Formats: sequence, structure tokens, C-alpha cells
Amino acid sequence: MKVDDLIAKYNLPTPRYTSYPPANYFHERFTEEDFRKTIAASNQLSPEHLSFYIHIPFCPQLCYYCGCNSYPMEKKNVVEAYMNAVKAEIRTVLPLLDKKRKIAQIHYGGGTPTAIPLHFLKEINEMLLSTFGCIDKPEIAIECHPGYLTAKHWLELVEAGFNRCSIGVQDFNETVLKIANRRPSLLPLEEIIELLRTNDISINMDFIYGLPGQTVESFSQTISRAVELKPDRLVTFSYAHVPWINKNQLILEKAGLPKTEDKSKMYSHTVETMGSHGYVPIGLDHFVLPNDSLNIALRNGMLHRNFQGYCTRETTGQVYAFGVTAISQLSAAYSQNTRSIPQYIAAVNQGLSPS
Repeated sequence: MKVDDLIAKYNLPTPRYTSYPPANYFHERFTEEDFRKTIAASNQLSPEHLSFYIHIPFCPQLCYYCGCNSYPMEKKNVVEAYMNAVKAEIRTVLPLLDKKRKIAQIHYGGGTPTAIPLHFLKEINEMLLSTFGCIDKPEIAIECHPGYLTAKHWLELVEAGFNRCSIGVQDFNETVLKIANRRPSLLPLEEIIELLRTNDISINMDFIYGLPGQTVESFSQTISRAVELKPDRLVTFSYAHVPWINKNQLILEKAGLPKTEDKSKMYSHTVETMGSHGYVPIGLDHFVLPNDSLNIALRNGMLHRNFQGYCTRETTGQVYAFGVTAISQLSAAYSQNTRSIPQYIAAVNQGLSPS
């Protein structure tokens, strides 16, 4: 069977490959008591390291392609109430965890974590890092939308303790970004990268292929420019067209999505370009430099993946997640919080688990 025929045969929407069983097998029979018992039991299970995830759901402007659990930016008082609830949820879980365990990862996702006042992020980092010790070189990472960050904001992230920033570029072609309702970077990427590298911050750059307005040639130009900036890691996400989940994607459908064969070529050209510039493929969509810890782990059979993404066995931890829709990935169970922001805040304020 030809490659194009195989792609056509298996080009079907399926649950994400980040977990097994996948999210469509989750159910509501897992009670609050079950959750607390599972957290307590996790202290005796492996992996023993701690991995924390904090979900910030707000976005100043919703990108049409987004399949994440994102919501339009709320008023200042709602954002403050939400962040206070996140801190309260964390305070209910930390006493259940063995203080001898060490933090391997802290990760902020969204939404747009960098769209809220950044002092909230610093406060949460301080709360976690003052409670537990850390492994050598823990990963404290955040997903960043460069469309809203000044140089002052980037420095605030440094001061908050982050050592890895994932910059959501998506495409250098501003016509593509406009169609997708995404703001381009506020600062030149060169300036951002210089600032972060000066402060010893590892740099990820994220891209999406399969969007309206993209061609094989235009996306190849985007990737060529990206490798010139030489990020530590580069990710090329395949656009997932699921308008039954995100109706905004119908706007992209009307704008005209690239053909399947063109999308396949975008990926194959990316693999070729990354390889010619010394990057090594990790899994389906990640590329890293040869001396990256992920590549070393891959060669040694120590590569792992959790809800935070690819990681080494050294940084692997059970994931304790906070915020709306956040999924805790414990050795004995998965548990996901409610989707509703008002319900989440109300439950936490009543001292209940928001799952």
C-alpha cells in the first residue's frame, strides 16, 4: 500500500495518545473520598517524585484552532477569585503528600498562563518550592503566548523561578495567524531568545501545521527560520480539526484547510529540515538537539511521557493537577477537575474536591 493510501486510511480523529486509558473512558464514579485515598496511597507508589500541573484557562483572544480547555478572559475580580481558589486547592492537597518526596516538574498550561498578572504564578511556585525539596535540575516550565509579553514580563517569569519557556509561535506567517485569530509576537523572537538565554532559560518553540493559509512552501520557510533561532526543543503539532468540540474551528473550515497530502508533506519536510540542522526526533512531533536530556534518555531506554509531555525517568513524577479540567495522573488512578469555572471556585471555597 502506498504512503498516501495509508495516510488516507488512518486519517481519522482519535483520542490523544498522552494517556491510557484515554480521556473518553473517564467516568464520574470516582468520589472525593476515593481521590483523597488515592493521593494518600500515592506516597507509597512509584514514581516517587512529584510533578505539579496548574491550569490557567483564560485567554485574551481565543485562537480558532484551539482544542484546549480555554475560556475568554474574565474580569479582574473573577481571575483573582480563580487564582485564589487554585491556591486553596493546592493547600488542601499538600498536607496529604509526604514531605520527603521531591519536586521533579512544575508545569503551567492553559489557556494562556502568561495572560494573568504574573505575581500569581510566582506565589504558587513559592508555595510549592517552600514545601518540598527538588531533584537536581527540576523542570519548572510554562507555556507562553509571545503576543502579550513585553521584556518586563519575560523578566518577571525569570524572577518567578521558571527555567523553561515554551513559546507558542505557531507560524511566522502573519496572514496565517490572522486567519486563525492569533496575535503575532509582541517582540522580535530574536530579542526574546537572547533575553531568555542570558538568564539560562531553556527554550521550546511550538508550531502548528495544517492551518488555512499554510502551504508546503510557506511552512517550510517557517521551520527554516525557526532552526536559525536554534531553540533547545521544537514541537510541530498537527492541527486537529474537531469542530464538534470547538465550533470556532468551523471558521477555519470555511477559510479552507490544506489537503491531507499537503499536510503530510509539511510534516515530512519538517523532519528533513530538522534532521539537516542536527535535531533528533522524539516521538511523533518533538525535535531536540543531540545533547538534550530527552535524546540521551531515548538512547538509554529511559524516555517517558506523562501529561506534562516527554520527560526522562529522572524527571518522571506522579502528576498532581490543579485548576479547572486539570487531570491528576497518579499511579493508581486518573482524576479530572470540573470544566466549570464557577463550580470549581464554589467547590474549592467549600473545602470540597473540584473533581
